[in-house]
Amino acid sequence: MELTLNDHLRDSYNALPTLGDAARSYQTRDAHDQVYGIIAQFFVDKGVHQIYGLTLIHQNFLLKHNERLVRYQDFSTPWTFQSRANLSAFKHKGHILPRSYRFVDGKAVAYEFKFVDAWSGHISDIGPFMKELDVFLQQLGLPDLFGVCLLNRYSSCWTLFQFTEGRTNILMPRSQIEKGSTELMWKFEEDSQYGCQCMEYSYRRAAG
Repeated sequence: MELTLNDHLRDSYNALPTLGDAARSYQTRDAHDQVYGIIAQFFVDKGVHQIYGLTLIHQNFLLKHNERLVRYQDFSTPWTFQSRANLSAFKHKGHILPRSYRFVDGKAVAYEFKFVDAWSGHISDIGPFMKELDVFLQQLGLPDLFGVCLLNRYSSCWTLFQFTEGRTNILMPRSQIEKGSTELMWKFEEDSQYGCQCMEYSYRRAAG
């Protein structure tokens, strides 16, 4: 499968459903049982559950021209770039690499990025798994609801809540799940009783 950066990145990102719309779709389509059941088993069976997680596709705010949403540690903010042509970019003595993808017309399209200090110089060949996941989500009728992300420093004891302040997403640890929160990202476990753990929630469901 081709990994790509949409030529109209801002327009593509801005066309994503709002958090509120994505949350309602997750509920009305009874996706919870599938995430914690056959989707979790799919990731484990493919042997990629320590590398990739599942994401609820959404946007919290709009991007401007030549912006990408970039995560560094517990913050995601819009960063400005001179070119939208390449998947990777060099900035602030570090590298901007794809973190989250969604599937569009048989392609894995990057819609969220991450900042790393060091990089080997090439993006791993994740095309084969992406192709299988795309077909699988289409079979479930959920390719517009879920994407895939690269895992990094998550551990099984962490639950993070996402707050949005202005045009910044902030992740904070919480010991309890807040009432009205929305599941945003899942990490799958081979030996877990449930086979899946939600690692990120929104603080509360957005109205829009």
